[in-house]
Formats: sequence, structure tokens, C-alpha cells
Amino acid sequence: MKEVEVSTKFAGSVPQINLNFHPGHQFASPNIVPFKSFSSLLAEDEEDDHNLTLLSDIKNHREQIDQIITFHCDTLRHSLAGALHREAEERASKKLKEKDLELEARMSQSIELEKMVEDYKAEAESLKTRVLYLEQTKESLRLSLKDAIARVAMRRMWRRILSRRLVIQHRVGRSGSSARL
Repeated sequence: MKEVEVSTKFAGSVPQINLNFHPGHQFASPNIVPFKSFSSLLAEDEEDDHNLTLLSDIKNHREQIDQIITFHCDTLRHSLAGALHREAEERASKKLKEKDLELEARMSQSIELEKMVEDYKAEAESLKTRVLYLEQTKESLRLSLKDAIARVAMRRMWRRILSRRLVIQHRVGRSGSSARL
């Protein structure tokens, strides 16, 4: 069997074939391929068609797989976004409930404090009234004491006056009775 070297270099659109035969020569150049028979070329064409069909099928499958992956990625992304959104809403709802409870506690504290303020105001008003009453009582007692002191002083003065008169009358009465004697 005779081998013919075929060059893959093209001169224009026609391939160049080197018909120089060298027995025992190995094809060292990667640009040179051995010549094949017509039936092997037909078989290769059928294989190429089959390979092209397979390549086309593989490409279609790859596109379908890419679409499925994209669809599942989008679905997963939406599911995750929904889950994150629900989680965020739950956390916000929990914080809102905590704040509501805190607000209710503060409101009840505020109501208790307001009640205490009202009680203290009422007590202060009662104490103010009591202090005013006690001040009036003190003033009344002070005036009564002053009157009593004045009356006692008057009585003492009248007693002194009366006692001096009696002493004088007694002296005068002695002196007059001794003169009579």
C-alpha cells in the first residue's frame, strides 16, 4: 500500500497534495495526514454527521440544562428572598411586640406615677389646710394667752392696789383709834 502526503495548507480554496513518496518515512509534520480510501471517507462523513448530530444534541442538552439550572437558581433565589423576607418580618414583628410590651409597662408605670402625683397633691393640699388651721389655732391661742396674761397682770395690779389701800386704811384706822383712845 502506497501512502501519499496531503498538506493541510491551502492555496486559495484548493488543498495542495504532495505526491512525493518516501518508503519508510514517518509523518513527522503535524500538517501532513495519510490518505484514506473513499469508503473510509464516507464512513467518516457518516461519523461526522453522527458526531454533528451528537454535538448538536449535546449542545441542545447543555442549553436545556443551563435553562433548568437558571430556572432553579431563580426559583431558589426567590425562595431564599422570600424566606429572608419572612425572617426579617418575624424579627421585626418580635421586636415590635417587645417594644409594645415595654411601652405598656412604661404606660402603666406612668399611670401609677400620675396616681401617686395626684395622691401627693391631695395630701399636700390636706397638709396645707391643716397647717393653715394650726397657724390660725396658734394665733388664736397666742391672743388668748396675751389676754389671759393681761388679765392676770390686771388682777395683780388691782390686788396690790387693794392691798395697799387696806394697809393704808388699816394704818389710818389704827392711828385714828389710838387718837380716840
